[in-house]
Amino acid sequence: MAAAAALEKSQKDERLQDERRWKTSITTLIRHMMEVSEQRSGRVSQTRRLSESLDTVLAIDLQSSLLDELVKRPEVKKALDDLDINPDDQGKLSELLDPDNGGTISVVDFIDGLKRLRGEPRRSDIVNVNMMVRALQLALSETQAVILDMQTDIGKINDFVTLRRNVQRQSELGGKRQPSVG
Repeated sequence: MAAAAALEKSQKDERLQDERRWKTSITTLIRHMMEVSEQRSGRVSQTRRLSESLDTVLAIDLQSSLLDELVKRPEVKKALDDLDINPDDQGKLSELLDPDNGGTISVVDFIDGLKRLRGEPRRSDIVNVNMMVRALQLALSETQAVILDMQTDIGKINDFVTLRRNVQRQSELGGKRQPSVG
């Protein structure tokens, strides 16, 4: 039993290190992204070589809903399987790979995200996320403190402006009074 698990891990590690597998699968995925993008925009690339279409490839911003449809294609699913992307994650790629929650995924974010999703999660992945969350909490606390200081300063400015207007009104009223006869 342990020998079978060790063999399976060894084979998986081999697949993860296989550059040809990576390049073939990514090429398949990018071609499908280009096809969907071209259908959506009405433009068709004149060349079929990705290396000659680099500007077009890098300009792709695929809507999340289109990526959701794309991952249902058998050829795309096979490419994701070949990359050892967990089948449970494949249907959620649009969520997982949209870093700013903007509703679109660039080719660069897509490729970078797939690299990170390959293989088994490691403890270091969890620690890394934990550290990022802590950094965000710290930044948020600092931002909150700055906003509170700004609110205090704005309140002081408003008080000063109100006082200044009152003084100016009193001055104007004082200048319009008739001298009293007496």
